[in-house]
Amino acid sequence: MPSWKFTPLELQVAYQHLGADRLPFPLVSTIAGDTQDDVERATREAGRTFVEKFEQDGDDIYVALSLVAGPPVQIVMVGVLTENAQLLRARIGIDHRNVAVLKQEGSIEGQECSDVTLGLVSRAQLGQLIHAILKKLSPGQYQAPSISRRDLDPDSHYDNVFGSSSGQSGYQQAVNFYNRPTSSVGEIIVSSEQVMDPRVVGKGRVLKWFNYTNDGMYLLRDGSDPVVTVPATVDAIGREIMSLVTEAEETLADEY
Repeated sequence: MPSWKFTPLELQVAYQHLGADRLPFPLVSTIAGDTQDDVERATREAGRTFVEKFEQDGDDIYVALSLVAGPPVQIVMVGVLTENAQLLRARIGIDHRNVAVLKQEGSIEGQECSDVTLGLVSRAQLGQLIHAILKKLSPGQYQAPSISRRDLDPDSHYDNVFGSSSGQSGYQQAVNFYNRPTSSVGEIIVSSEQVMDPRVVGKGRVLKWFNYTNDGMYLLRDGSDPVVTVPATVDAIGREIMSLVTEAEETLADEY
């Protein structure tokens, strides 16, 4: 996968030239400086170093940055890697051919904004890309219970009167499976909304991921009923994400 590393300020300057006044959400950037002169000096230097990198692979970098800024379908990823107190942020743009990604990782407690990796892959590699962003974590080892949402109420009276095969209510099965220690959790939002800022949140479909300690990673499509959770194999990641991407593309097509 072609990839390039930039400082947040370098990318902020680049996106200003593309007509955007900010980095795509959820990426973050700050400009260090005590005075306006310091800020202007840092911005000029960031512009200079970006141009140096752009001169090497300008065409691909332009395609990737433009696709993230105004894609037909976009993906926002946010997560917490609790074992090493890291925040994961990523913004992905998808069209009929390419997938472009901006990925940023940093300390939860740190004040400095970490560098951003820009990547460009083919659409067929989307599942592998998401898997790599999620640190290629091993998939979960167990089959999660399929549970109706109405059974998640501990006071529900909808459980099968004969009980489940395990002898437990749907609520108790859910508690046993989901109420376990995690080493990382997060969300993947797929949307056809073309916005750079946090307004994308709540506009699309959500896929939750969680990595259980001493087990592995699972995916859960938010709002599904019954609640279905699957081990996060590379194939499952690609299948679930592409299903939501296709749904977003169909929604977009209906609008025109």
